[in-house]
Amino acid sequence: MSPVTVCLTCGRKIPRGTSYCHQHTRRNGSTRAWRKVRASVLARDDYTCRYCGQPADTVDHVHPVALGGSSDPANLAAACRSCNGRKGSGVPRIPSSTGAGTLPPSASDPPASGRRFGADR
Repeated sequence: MSPVTVCLTCGRKIPRGTSYCHQHTRRNGSTRAWRKVRASVLARDDYTCRYCGQPADTVDHVHPVALGGSSDPANLAAACRSCNGRKGSGVPRIPSSTGAGTLPPSASDPPASGRRFGADR
């Protein structure tokens, strides 16, 4: 007889060593591949929030996945928790002198300093 235990949520029998069945497994989206992409985007953007310039500790989808965006590094930007949470599933607008608002610079646009994102130093 193989050792089994039960799911902490529904009581379904599951293999010993796990706490939840496949239906209740906690997924936080943090795979090894995502952690590598996240680290490379943060390094590319010099750990600086693209929206406000403060130190960044999260990665944001510029064009949200919910609106058809992808997880391609070109669609990802370093963001501080405040800006990332404020943006939510919307497309950010940066106020302009005309008041119309513009999209934040993408990874392929050179920043104001003239240095390209991702360029080797």
